[in-house]
Amino acid sequence: MPNSDYLRTQSGALIHKNAKIGSGVQLENGVVIDSGVVIGSGVLIGSRSRIGAGVVIGSDARIESDARIGAGSCIGAGSRIRAGVVIGSEARIGDGVRIESGTRIESGVRIKSGSWIESGATIEDDVLIESDVLIESGVRIESGVRIKSGAVIGSGAVIGSRARIGRRATIEDDVLIKSGAVIEKTINPQNPQE
Repeated sequence: MPNSDYLRTQSGALIHKNAKIGSGVQLENGVVIDSGVVIGSGVLIGSRSRIGAGVVIGSDARIESDARIGAGSCIGAGSRIRAGVVIGSEARIGDGVRIESGTRIESGVRIKSGSWIESGATIEDDVLIESDVLIESGVRIESGVRIKSGAVIGSGAVIGSRARIGRRATIEDDVLIKSGAVIEKTINPQNPQE
């Protein structure tokens, strides 16, 4: 943890001496930036957030207070990471992605550009979410799931491990998708998966 390898800013942030910080970056009180981090210009990192070793953050990203970004992860330009979000190691978050408060994203997750993850979602290891996907609040996505571009996952839905959700498919609120399922259409409580 912080030692002589860290420098303290006027705002009270701790930055490892091997980190690279772009112009116009704002670091609030209690932020910790670990070794090898690269932060693009115009980034804001909120109070008490922790940025793990080797993380890369693209220009104009916003990371709100109490967020945790795991080692080796990448956060795309213009992305918005809300308060209390936890992102595991080696995750890839594309440009312009929005991740709302209280969401937990585990290791190796890939979320492509333009997707929106609403509050309280849990996304387990090695999930791939293609571009422009909407995942509503309280959703749980188990490991190894693949979600194609334009899909919508309703509030409270659970997607079982290794499931495949097709392009523009819709999973409505509170639906359970079995492990290994392949979904190419709208699934709701009146139209369950086969």
